[in-house]
Amino acid sequence: MRKLLLTSLALAVAATPALAHRGGDAPDAPKPPKHERPDGERPKGEGHKGERGPKGTHHLLRACVVGTARADGVDLRVLGGNRHMRRVLDGATTYTAELDDATVVRLVGKARHRPEGSTPKRLARIGSYADLTEGDRVIVRFRAPGVKPRQVTPGMDLPAAFKVIDRGPSKACAPATPPVDDDPKDDDPKDQDPAL
Repeated sequence: MRKLLLTSLALAVAATPALAHRGGDAPDAPKPPKHERPDGERPKGEGHKGERGPKGTHHLLRACVVGTARADGVDLRVLGGNRHMRRVLDGATTYTAELDDATVVRLVGKARHRPEGSTPKRLARIGSYADLTEGDRVIVRFRAPGVKPRQVTPGMDLPAAFKVIDRGPSKACAPATPPVDDDPKDDDPKDQDPAL
């Protein structure tokens, strides 16, 4: 048994330098040829980060629709946003988001519900600006191409939104109404104390 173990160990030691010299890290080993493509034929996703260009800074706005939406924009009351959007808003409580043909309006939650008895019971997931009604809570997403996060300035003009997510009517977006005084006795001047 001992002889067999020593023989196999000797073979392993003798074979190691022969295998290591086969082309591992040797400096004189030839490099494999590179496949070269003419300019413009690079597949998508291939190449260095700088060659693809920056995506831009993502701005996210949580807001309520306060007016009728138009094909070119919608008036909003600001509820919040990410830090880039808060910097652009610079304390403003209203904002007009630009819309264009490429803007995707997605309906989720209560925004998809139809009146009772309707067939089908829900609307499609993709809508249009006409589905944005007053009192709806929305999330508006913008992407400012070529702008790095540190280049965002207060009052900066943003391009048209690339996505609007309509969540439907919300209590946070309900119009404020003054309290109603239902007691007619308080309004009658005869019932008031003349001493006052």
